[in-house]
Amino acid sequence: MATKLDMATAVEMSVGEKPTCWGIAQSLESRYSAAASTASVGGMLGGALLARRARQAKAADAAVLPRLFVMAVTPRAVYFFERPLEAPRAPVASVLLAGATVEVHRGLFWTRIVLRGGDPSRSYVAYFSRMAAGRREITDALAPLAVAA
Repeated sequence: MATKLDMATAVEMSVGEKPTCWGIAQSLESRYSAAASTASVGGMLGGALLARRARQAKAADAAVLPRLFVMAVTPRAVYFFERPLEAPRAPVASVLLAGATVEVHRGLFWTRIVLRGGDPSRSYVAYFSRMAAGRREITDALAPLAVAA
């Protein structure tokens, strides 16, 4: 697995610009996947509840991202890379910061970042665990683009 220095280098080699910050995030689909067994009544109820929450949280224009991914912020754009990112590769998606908007939703255990932008306009949802490295740096770097949630 790449270290923080290796990850920054891999991002720089992939997109040609040095990242201001990066972090490992979880996709919306992965966050609300049914981890419990559906064989029991409790498992079926839990799965139904998670599916309902996923439908509520997902926008109509939401892009599908990998289960776990690297979100890297550069001075010009935000890039999403599939994990592991140990060697240079093309990003799964990218959004230029010019014209983009961000919504940050902070919860007790999770921080959800919704980035909207691109051509055509799409929304990209990233979940960061409270303990995730890079969570605070990314929210701080995207703060100038924040809109009221």
